[in-house]
Amino acid sequence: MKQASALFVGNALHVEFRHVATWLEQHTNMMHTKTLADARKQCLLSKTDFDIIVIGASRPYQYRAQDIHTLRQAAPLSRLLALLGSWCEGELRSGHPWPG
Repeated sequence: MKQASALFVGNALHVEFRHVATWLEQHTNMMHTKTLADARKQCLLSKTDFDIIVIGASRPYQYRAQDIHTLRQAAPLSRLLALLGSWCEGELRSGHPWPG
């Protein structure tokens, strides 16, 4: 059985993301980048799209919508998942969530 491939973007050691990153390391072929620019480069260098790209945002406006769009263009078949920290709570009601 093929193991899923994952890309984690952000601080995998952040207290709110640590358990998710550990689970991904144990259950997928996970790669890790700290920035969206590095994630985009990794996607362009990869021979296949990642099954899932997890973007860990610990605070609001940490990532720009344009940068998310650029990453989406580099990996159009990958599923993007926003893993939001507690400082991002309520963004869907009062802030500006990422499009799509």
